[in-house]
Amino acid sequence: VGPVSQRAGLLRLALTEEQAHELTLSICDHNDGMPGRRWLSNMEVNAVAGSAVTGVGALYANDILTLDMPAYLRGLWALCRELAGNAVVWRREPVSSLKRLQSSEVYDTIVVTAGAGCQSIAELCGLPLTACRGQNLLLRNDGDLHVPVICGQYLVPIGPDRRVLLAGATFEYESAVSVHRPSDPAEAERLLRPALAAIHAPSEQAHLIGSQAGVRALPPRSHLGRVPIAGRLPQGILCNADGWFLSGLGSRGLIHHALLGRAVANAVLSGDETHIPEHCRRLSSVLTF
Repeated sequence: VGPVSQRAGLLRLALTEEQAHELTLSICDHNDGMPGRRWLSNMEVNAVAGSAVTGVGALYANDILTLDMPAYLRGLWALCRELAGNAVVWRREPVSSLKRLQSSEVYDTIVVTAGAGCQSIAELCGLPLTACRGQNLLLRNDGDLHVPVICGQYLVPIGPDRRVLLAGATFEYESAVSVHRPSDPAEAERLLRPALAAIHAPSEQAHLIGSQAGVRALPPRSHLGRVPIAGRLPQGILCNADGWFLSGLGSRGLIHHALLGRAVANAVLSGDETHIPEHCRRLSSVLTF
C-alpha cells in the first residue's frame, strides 16, 4: 500500500460578509484547540490557492490532510490481514436476508454495516434511512488550483501532481430503484458546473475527465443533527446469533467510521452496548417490523 494522504490544507471560503463574520468568530472561539486556523483576505486566498477564487476571504487550515480513499481502504484490509492472518476472509456476495445468510453457514455474531444497502436486507427494510445519491466530477485542473476549497460545493486537487480536480457533490433524492444507478457525466455537469463556477471560475470550462456516483445513507435529523445509528439488533431478527448494526453515517463516514467502529467492536467483544455513544443507540426505537 502506497501513501494514503498528503498535507494539502483547506480553504473554507466566505462568499458574503455574513459568512466571513461567522468564520472569523469560529476562529476566535476555537483557536486554542485549532492553532493552525487563520483568516485570509481574498488577495491572500488567491496567493495560497494559486488560482483566482471567488469570495471576500477564507478560513485557512494549513494542516488538513487529503486522503486517497481507495488506498486507505486497501491499507485497512492489509492491516486486518496482518493482525488476523488467515482468520479473516473477504467474501463478496449479495445478502438479501440475515436469516437466509444464517441458513448457509453458522455465525456466532453478525455485524451489519452495509451503508445505504441496509434497507435491501429483508429484516432491516423498516429502517428510517434516506438514500441520497451523490455525484462528483473529475475535471482537469486547468486553473492550477493548489489547495482544496469548499463552500457548499468543493474542489480538491488530487493525484501525485494534483492535475485533476475532484469536484462535487450533488444531493439527489430518488427512488430505491434509481438511486443506485451509475454516474451520468452530462447530468452531473448540469447539476454542478454553475455552483462550482461560482467559487472557482476556471472550473466552468475545465476539461471533463469523468464522473463518479455513490449513495449516502442519511439517518433521521434530530436536535443533534444527523447522528449515525448503532447498537444491538432487536431480538427475533437473528436465530442463535448475536446481531449488531452500524449505519446512517451520511456524508461523514470518514469522520465517524473509526470512532464508531471501535465503539461497536468493543460492544461486540464485551456484550455491552454502553460502549456505543448514547445518542447513537436508538436502533430499537427507529426500526419498524
